[in-house]
Amino acid sequence: MLYDDATVLRIIRAARDELNWREIATTNGVKLRTAYSWVAAAHAAEDWENPPRLLRGGRRNTKIQDVHIDYLLGLLDDNCYLTLVEMVDALEARFGVRVTHQTVKRHVDARMYTMKQTHRDNNYRNLPHNKQLRQDYAIKLLSYKSQGKKIFYVDETNFNLWCSRRRGRSLKGKRAVDRNTASKGPISTLSPAYQMME
Repeated sequence: MLYDDATVLRIIRAARDELNWREIATTNGVKLRTAYSWVAAAHAAEDWENPPRLLRGGRRNTKIQDVHIDYLLGLLDDNCYLTLVEMVDALEARFGVRVTHQTVKRHVDARMYTMKQTHRDNNYRNLPHNKQLRQDYAIKLLSYKSQGKKIFYVDETNFNLWCSRRRGRSLKGKRAVDRNTASKGPISTLSPAYQMME
């Protein structure tokens, strides 16, 4: 049964003034156990002017807080390939919080982050700086050729050890973007060697 604030204040003020709060509670139809909990809470908080209210409902105490989830979502925005185990390890390393991967999955899913196929973003290839670097490389290579120097191309057996996941997490309605290099990995499989002496 819910009681109005005036009734609660009447009882706790009577207890503060050392009056018979039990009689006031009985007169107002309040069970003694309920009135006792109000008086004890007011005494513990030393607040006799506001009715003490027990928290009902709402979120329970959780190990993983909003700041932890925001940190994980920032990591996911930087690298959509993060696995649940890597996210658990990142939480433990940064905040010292140990949770299961299922807990992380529930919280990330609750923020509308879903698994989807990744999209490779290669727009950085045609930035003016990169175009200039490619032009400088071609000019240098042609100048070595015109000087009569031999150019050797060393092939690393053309075996690339790079493996990449094809699915990543991102906000619902947005692409999971891979911002890695344009090739399948960071390994250069062909490199020229110049003859410096004739």
